[in-house]
Amino acid sequence: MVSSSGLDTNVFTNNTKPKQQVKKKPQQNLKKPAKLINTPVIDFICDNYDVVKEITEKLSNKFGTRMFQRKRSDIEAESKQIILDTLVEHNLMPIDNLKGIYLKYIYDNIFGLGNIQPLLDDPEVDEIMVKNWDCIYVEKHGKLQKTNVRFPNYDVAYAVVKKIIEPLNRNLDIAHPNVDAQLRDGSRLSATIPPLRANGEISITIRKFKETVEPLSYYQEKFNSSTPEMVQFIETAVKSRISIMVSGGTGSGKTTLLNACSFAIPNTERILTIEDTLELKLQQEHVEAYQTINENVEGKGAFTAQDLVKIALRKRPDRIIVGECRGGEFVEMLNAMNTGHAGSMSTVHSNSAKDFLDRAKLMILSNPSTAKLDSEAIYRLINSAINLVIQTNRFEDGSRRITSITEIVGYGQEGFNRLRQAGILGAKAAPNKDQLYLQDIFKFKQTGVDPKTGKVQGSFIATGYTPLCAEVMKEKGFNFPEGFFSKRVLLEVNKGGN
Repeated sequence: MVSSSGLDTNVFTNNTKPKQQVKKKPQQNLKKPAKLINTPVIDFICDNYDVVKEITEKLSNKFGTRMFQRKRSDIEAESKQIILDTLVEHNLMPIDNLKGIYLKYIYDNIFGLGNIQPLLDDPEVDEIMVKNWDCIYVEKHGKLQKTNVRFPNYDVAYAVVKKIIEPLNRNLDIAHPNVDAQLRDGSRLSATIPPLRANGEISITIRKFKETVEPLSYYQEKFNSSTPEMVQFIETAVKSRISIMVSGGTGSGKTTLLNACSFAIPNTERILTIEDTLELKLQQEHVEAYQTINENVEGKGAFTAQDLVKIALRKRPDRIIVGECRGGEFVEMLNAMNTGHAGSMSTVHSNSAKDFLDRAKLMILSNPSTAKLDSEAIYRLINSAINLVIQTNRFEDGSRRITSITEIVGYGQEGFNRLRQAGILGAKAAPNKDQLYLQDIFKFKQTGVDPKTGKVQGSFIATGYTPLCAEVMKEKGFNFPEGFFSKRVLLEVNKGGN
């Protein structure tokens, strides 16, 4: 019997029928693979993508719209023989050890995001960076690694992006050469094509979404990201409704840290979250999540983070958490912290607590309502709203650590006097009436790099400064043991290779 594809099905089924019903073909016309192949799967997919497209068309003809409505596992079970038959037709049958991985990658190209789907499925991969269709990196354990993964060509890489954004009514074309979007699992996509991307290349970055979040103690115990004392202090600050900004550079773990801090928020509070991409995963019962909206093709319908903070203030939140402050919404956050929403939190892109002040100033000036404020008014606004800046950094060995917990002490003479009374400033120090004074409570000091392991070495230190907010915590019923803030080394990291 000859199938619709022209293939003798007896080659696979071994069916036996009455001789008069069987029309045998000459042996030399049977389509059998010349030999079993052992080509690496990425090379196979890239070199034979026309065959993958042929398989896709066959399955589409067989299943129709059901192909993407049913469970992938059911379609795989019913279509396996069709795929194997097609591979035989093209003399591409893999050896037994590779058959499973060939099938998986073919299915990934039909139902998933092609050759990068296994990277998305790998729990150890945090970020996927397509430098061009034939050059793909990943971040794994905090370090960049080049992979052997590639797309067959530019068009296939572009089609993967289109598969993500078309259901979201987003465009990526010459008129819109950059797109930011969110995958179904919450991962963040940023893709760029010419003319923004030079040399006719395509750039795709996917920051993977973490399905589970953990409290601060988990990261402290597993990764030495901080110390038990620092964890206790941060959690107590959150419970005491101390307003906190998490500061850090790209990939430093700001959102992870903000998620971890949120574990300490009491379950009785009403929390509103505001994000461009939904990455916060709060554990409390009474959480409402809000997401910004980009303008439509007519340039209308946008809702910015600044708009959403204003909306949130009308909904009686106990706290507002903004995933990241980038512009004018920072002013609304400060106003919220100053009007009964103490304990609100957000992140900001900056490399140190001192850099945070410069970044904060720029964000305040970007808001039309505060664009004409002078430096004194800006710093007084920050000082009245924010208590702590928690800085997180990623080091050259891929590790992420809290590098400082800093208190905003006060502006001008007031801040100077407080630090002098705390014994931080000596008798010869002179006040700066235009300065917003900061003081580290805890910090991490890098001392070197282990020459054998490449691991960053250093120490977590308590600076000896007892923060002003400790008094607020005491008023809320939280006390620290005697000597908790005394100057000392709390933990040495990677000393002697440990």
